[in-house]
Amino acid sequence: MQRNIFVAIATGVFVLGGACAVFVWNAPNRPWGGQVSQNIGKILPEPPGVSQFTGTSETINSRKHELPASRASGFRILMDPSRRHWPTMKALLLSREVPPDLNEQQYFGLKSDALNFLRNDESLQSEVEPLLLAIFHDTTLDVVTRDYALQHLAQWYEDGHYSPSIISAIIAGVDERNSSIGGTALLAMSRLVGAESRLDQKAVASAVLKTALDDDAGELSRITAIALAGRIGLKEISGAVLNLTSEVESIPLRVAAIRALAALKDPQYYSHIDQLSRSSVAPVARAAKEALKHFE
Repeated sequence: MQRNIFVAIATGVFVLGGACAVFVWNAPNRPWGGQVSQNIGKILPEPPGVSQFTGTSETINSRKHELPASRASGFRILMDPSRRHWPTMKALLLSREVPPDLNEQQYFGLKSDALNFLRNDESLQSEVEPLLLAIFHDTTLDVVTRDYALQHLAQWYEDGHYSPSIISAIIAGVDERNSSIGGTALLAMSRLVGAESRLDQKAVASAVLKTALDDDAGELSRITAIALAGRIGLKEISGAVLNLTSEVESIPLRVAAIRALAALKDPQYYSHIDQLSRSSVAPVARAAKEALKHFE
């Protein structure tokens, strides 16, 4: 049975704990304009950690007539044991326009199906990492597809494919703090930081601090960074987190800050959290009451 890597929901906040991670992305509300990808063909390494495809748009245009007209037909193509249609699905992954026969939900659903298929099909294992890296590093592609690719890269690494290029991609993803990619990269770090010592702890701390302290970062990325800071015991964040527990309007951000502050288990913050447990704002009070258990 295929393993789920992360769970996507349409609304909500980041929840970070144990092996469970929930994230949110904003799906685009219009077709992605521009030309179809120029980058398909043989994979060639650039500097370490970066891959690209070479080829022309004509390569993809020549397969446009083969693109599936529905998600169901795309799934049937993927299940063809001959794999002769895989280049067509690869072209779909690298495309920038929603084909006329598909709506956006079907389009991104097909891309998700194709990436799941890629990572789990034994005959295509040599293509997994380079293609996922190529998709992620192509910033002209839509954020949803790049986010999918980063999720799969994290799972690929967690499955035992310890590539420095994947770690570099995850760290680079954290810098995209105003999109879902920043949050996905932080969630990937949260999964790997305890399970894989090859992840540079200093790089993790630096990435977490940059996002958590950035007032201009997307709220969901910031919430994830704060939660991860608490999990790894990043005491350098305590002062900023203390302020966030009461000085911001965002309730989810305040709740994340309370949980992170409690996770640090510093007794000097007990009275502050205890005071918050009597807040008139119900979610804040509940979070603070739960946080007090860390000091028992």
